Amino acid sequence: MRRLNRKYLKTGLIVLVSLLVLLLAAGLIAYSKRQFLLEKAINKAKLKARNTYNLDVKIGSASFTGLTTVNLKNISIVPFNGDSLLHIRHFQVGVKIWPLFIGNVKFSTIIMEDGKLNLTNLKGVRNYEFLFKKRKDSTSRKSGANLADFAHNLMTEFLYKIPDDLNLNNFDIAFRDDTNNLDLKIPKATIERGKLYSTILVNKNYATWHVAGNVNTSDKNVSLQLYADGKKVELPFIQQKYGLKLNFDTIGTELKKEEQDGDETKIYSSCFVRNLLINHPKVASNDIVVPSASIDANVFVGENYVSVDSSSVIHLKNVSANPFIKITLNPTKIYELKLRTDWLDAQSLFNSFPGGLFESLAG
Repeated sequence: MRRLNRKYLKTGLIVLVSLLVLLLAAGLIAYSKRQFLLEKAINKAKLKARNTYNLDVKIGSASFTGLTTVNLKNISIVPFNGDSLLHIRHFQVGVKIWPLFIGNVKFSTIIMEDGKLNLTNLKGVRNYEFLFKKRKDSTSRKSGANLADFAHNLMTEFLYKIPDDLNLNNFDIAFRDDTNNLDLKIPKATIERGKLYSTILVNKNYATWHVAGNVNTSDKNVSLQLYADGKKVELPFIQQKYGLKLNFDTIGTELKKEEQDGDETKIYSSCFVRNLLINHPKVASNDIVVPSASIDANVFVGENYVSVDSSSVIHLKNVSANPFIKITLNPTKIYELKLRTDWLDAQSLFNSFPGGLFESLAG
């Protein structure tokens, strides 16, 4: 076996040491300037919020704890000529070091204490109007951009913003319009060792909801379930506003995985609902009941199309079907739709339809 030339080894060692020294020097400079850089970033964000979204953003204090953890206190966001939108007494966020070297921000921890999100729509004035404002100079996705890359980047951003550890205490979400109001109080929400759990108090003592799930962002797997204490999850706000009665025992969703395969981004997910009840005069004169329904949705995104692949499965009681939906955006917009089932017994098919949907055929 031929031995490496000592000259090459020496040169390689010098290059490696030089790179390490440069990285260390850059790290020390960044560390010494971090408070200045933080304040500069905050001022830039405040200016953008004011000029682009017409928002007055204030932060009582901002400081570092350790190397990559930022503490913010007394955060407030108020639209000019509008009701207060957000206030948080204490917000702490930590990021992982290694993703920063390639320009990605991945949250490691989030601690939030005493916050309130206040949404109002009074006399036609919404304090969240900025969410619907279209920017003239840019769009979320440039025309002609690769949809597969866009979907992959979007999924990456979503997963990177889910922390490994979450500790949220006392957060309120309130919505008011001219006729209705909704108040969701979250006493505590946690993510710990991959387990997510939260309790939500709806309109004080009207109902208690629970959110539970598993979080494993490194494997691109996230699952959530929503259910209530001692009764169904009901949405009276929707019934009062739109005349739609809607309730269910449990609803859940799961992101199973996301991967890039050649020119496609593939997103594998599922959703389910148990004992869903719907009542609306335009749908049927009586309650429509769905004992169980689910879908395993495999969404494939290509350069210029989005599709629900035929490997997806819809389950409705005793019946299963494979849907195929594809929307091609350019050069010509094309819509494709197919539905495949195995051989079905007629009685099993009718038994699987939601109760109350075909009232005249009952019996």
